Amino acid sequence: AAVAAAAIALAPVPPALAGGEADAGALFEAKCIACHVGGGNVVARNKTLSSADLSSHGYADAAAVGTIIEGGAGKMPGFGESCEPRGACTFGARLSPEEVQALAEYVVAQADAGWPDGGAAASS
Repeated sequence: AAVAAAAIALAPVPPALAGGEADAGALFEAKCIACHVGGGNVVARNKTLSSADLSSHGYADAAAVGTIIEGGAGKMPGFGESCEPRGACTFGARLSPEEVQALAEYVVAQADAGWPDGGAAASS
């Protein structure tokens, strides 16, 4: 799992999020799915991306989810441009504030819907 997570963390960031939720889904697939497939959590099983777990850990809305995407927490590295200290952040390409926001909104929308697509980007 650690190797897969490292490979995903080093994956390039998809192009700008001009397409909305579909692009946020692609961003989730590129950066998050190795650990959070289907809204789960392969590292800390009690900290899934379900609405109930997000709320119970203080991440009930997109702003709160964005803070953990930006700066990380516990075993999850931060993915935002402003993440520090460096050792707490991904070694791959960092996400812009707009990408963090789009990704946070996507996670909350998927959580509210029960992760119907398993976190995989919808194909068009």
